[in-house]
Amino acid sequence: MKLFCITFVVVFFSCNRQSKKAENDLCFANNFSQRVEKVSLKDAGKIKGLNGKFIEIEGYFSHEFENVALYPYKWSEPTKALWLNFTDSIVKNQNELDVMNYKEVIVIGRVNTSHKGHYSGYMAELDSVFCIKEK
Repeated sequence: MKLFCITFVVVFFSCNRQSKKAENDLCFANNFSQRVEKVSLKDAGKIKGLNGKFIEIEGYFSHEFENVALYPYKWSEPTKALWLNFTDSIVKNQNELDVMNYKEVIVIGRVNTSHKGHYSGYMAELDSVFCIKEK
């Protein structure tokens, strides 16, 4: 009986954890075959050198009016952040984006150094973002 109870608890919590993780995962990579480079948000020089390239990057997500961006720390200046421009597939999921607000996430998109977000106040823009998931 004791073994049954332990097994039940382990199975219950592992299933519960998996469903929660999938809930905060908006990735729409239909037939995407380009190379994606992992980059640190703390390495601004490298990011600026990858203009036009797709990157995977981690940071703190802000989903507010006139502040849709990825920050290296919870409290950072916009000049150290990337403005995020989502694909239509993600934009349709506003409620899920709101759930991820202020959380640490992983984002995949294309670096665009000629656009720097709202009032050009950000390091660069990550356009064509087709994937955002909670870390």
